Amino acid sequence: LKKLIRDLSMINGNFKVLIFTNSEKEFDKKLVDKSNVTIEYKIGISGKEMKSALLNEIHIGYSMGASALEFASIGIPVLQADFHNTDFPSNYKYRFVYDPINISLGMDLKALKESGISNTGASLSTIITNLDLIDSSNRSFSFCIKKHSVEVVSKNLLIAAKGTRLKASVLHSGVYKFYGSYYRIKKMLNKNPLFHGWSVK
Repeated sequence: LKKLIRDLSMINGNFKVLIFTNSEKEFDKKLVDKSNVTIEYKIGISGKEMKSALLNEIHIGYSMGASALEFASIGIPVLQADFHNTDFPSNYKYRFVYDPINISLGMDLKALKESGISNTGASLSTIITNLDLIDSSNRSFSFCIKKHSVEVVSKNLLIAAKGTRLKASVLHSGVYKFYGSYYRIKKMLNKNPLFHGWSVK
């Protein structure tokens, strides 16, 4: 997100970044307004209120995972948010979620580099300058329906379930119980606020 704001500040124009979150505390410590970029927090909204904000207050979404699909499912163009534990490189390239090169809805920069995907995409300036909102909206929506609708996911889950030899009894083994407990403890210790995504107006 710091990278996104920094890149926006280098583009001619004025921008507003809306951050959908349950708490602004962690973000507020690290993010600062730029001369042409203002930051606004949408705290704890969901359901109809969130959908209304998405439809009426933003032009482009920037998120990963299920949050990216929230944007795409109502036809908002979505840039895929990747992640890393250090600063993003200055030449980082952005990609829309529907770009065929993507293999997930958000990747670690190291994995991006190893896969060669980091060489695809475009600068944020290029994307915003050449953005066709209607085309990108249609492509984001189509991507969501074709790849992530309930029907498609259910069908693929059934195919995978029929093709596996894994038995329910194995899931009760010590190894799976350990990882299940580890995940729950890690989740409880995670102090970062739940976030839904970021968007640009």
